[in-house]
Amino acid sequence: ATGSPRVPLGGFRTLMGIAGPQRFTITAVPSSIERGASLLPTAATCFNRLYLPRYRSFEELEMRLLTAIRYGNEGFQLA
Repeated sequence: ATGSPRVPLGGFRTLMGIAGPQRFTITAVPSSIERGASLLPTAATCFNRLYLPRYRSFEELEMRLLTAIRYGNEGFQLA
């Protein structure tokens, strides 16, 4: 969820965004648990932000996150 292929030498606190220093942020997606169960996590790399829908369990979160990582590296789409 960053615009960099690796963590900077100074750590996450030195991440840069589109307008300068930008903290890494995890943001909850406002949706019902029922709707969230069908959504994958998304990212805004220029803002160092990861968007996570609400899931029923940690196991479901882990499965959806790994699916997004596995298939999300083939390109991007505008949402």
